[in-house]
Formats: sequence, structure tokens, C-alpha cells
Amino acid sequence: MNTLIIPTSSLTNIEAVIFDVFGTLCFIGHKTNPYRPIFKYWPKEKGGVKAAFRASMVENTSMLDFARRVGVPEAVMQRMEQGLAEEIASIQLFPEVAETLCDLHRRGIRLALASNLAQPYAEPVRRLLPVPFEVEAWSFEVGFMKPEHGIYKHVLQALQLPPHKVLMVGDSKENDAETPQALGMHSCHLQRL
Repeated sequence: MNTLIIPTSSLTNIEAVIFDVFGTLCFIGHKTNPYRPIFKYWPKEKGGVKAAFRASMVENTSMLDFARRVGVPEAVMQRMEQGLAEEIASIQLFPEVAETLCDLHRRGIRLALASNLAQPYAEPVRRLLPVPFEVEAWSFEVGFMKPEHGIYKHVLQALQLPPHKVLMVGDSKENDAETPQALGMHSCHLQRL
């Protein structure tokens, strides 16, 4: 599947659909990678780039507060802030997303989000969504990131549904297909071109 069109047959016995965000519902039109300097300044003895990336996704803090804590120079932070503003301004829904979400909402399917996301990106994404989502599991709020089981369990608990009543849709095979299936959910791996 390379567009977000969920056939009715995929929704048999499904009460809720959990969506990934970037690469599934929306995309960044102008990537600037504003967090990159944080990874450069992150202390190697604290786990290097991988640990820095995870921290940026699971800590509920602004990019600049995070950068200050790591020791990024003020001049670099100004460029980071500009890059972040450019990225946020370029976030767009994929063309078919609004219609698909509205259709699911009309049919009474409960909607949820599970996304690995740094804190500054959540509100701009929320403003783009055409319908309300019952549950939002942003990694920076729940303290887990996909494919860690905690983020999926958070959504299932909030929905108060057993896994077999839930469909996970996303563009990452491991995060949005394999791990949800291992937890008993249905999954739909979206492969955008």
C-alpha cells in the first residue's frame, strides 16, 4: 500500500486505528535537520548519537532548552531555531489523508496517534488534522518510543481495547507492523514512494 486508503475489509472487527505521523499522515517539505547540532555536542560517554536521538524523542522539552543543556553555543542555537521554524512551516498532510481520516471518523472508528516525535512538532501536526483523535501518544509525552512496547501499551490502555480490536498503520515495518503484530494488533505497513 502506498497511499493511505484503508479498505473496509481491513476494518472487520476493528474498533480503533492507530496512526504513525511522519511518513504516514504528513511529511516535511523542507528538511533542515535542526536537531543535528545537539547530536554533535552530546557527550560520547553518555551513549553518543543514538542516546542523543532517543533523548530528543522522549524528553518533554523544547529544542533550545535541550540544546542549552548539552552545551550547544548560542550562535548555533539561533540557526537551529531558524531551521526548526522552516521545517514546521513546511509540514503538510499527504493528499489523501484528510479524506481517509474523515471517512473513518464518520464510520465511528476511533482514532489514535503513536509517534516518535520531538516536542516542538506536535502542535503543528495537531493543527493540520481534520478530525479529533481520541488518543495521542507522542513519544516525548509518554517516555517511550516505537518500537518499545510501552508506547503501544499506553494507547491500548487509553482506548481500553484488546489488541485484536486495533489496527496500526504506518510507514516503518518494524515500528508500525512487526511490533504491533507481536503485541496482538493488526497492522498495515504503508510504503510511500
